[in-house]
Amino acid sequence: MAGGKGTDGFSLLEVMIALGILSIGLLALASLFSSTQRTLSIGNKETIATRLAHDKMEELRATRPALIESADTAEGMTRRWSIAQNKDNPMLWIITVEVVPLEDQGSIVLQSMVFY
Repeated sequence: MAGGKGTDGFSLLEVMIALGILSIGLLALASLFSSTQRTLSIGNKETIATRLAHDKMEELRATRPALIESADTAEGMTRRWSIAQNKDNPMLWIITVEVVPLEDQGSIVLQSMVFY
């Protein structure tokens, strides 16, 4: 348009509204990344706790049973285990392994029965 008022571009108000909408979207995305990071961290700790419990369970199952109750700390987690004889059947032994993160976010418990 020669000599007339042009309408080619955006007004300042349109740009400000677009930036506001973009900012809200970016804040929501940042919040999503933060919650995803927390979820991944919890999942990683649960995986480590499960592996620690499984490793100890396999170690205890490979030994001759005796009345045991003990604990240790491994990879920042408390691991407790016990071997107890079943009251109804003296040939049946119950092995229990519990792993608790030091932040105490719940625990992983494995139980197994062994006949000897």
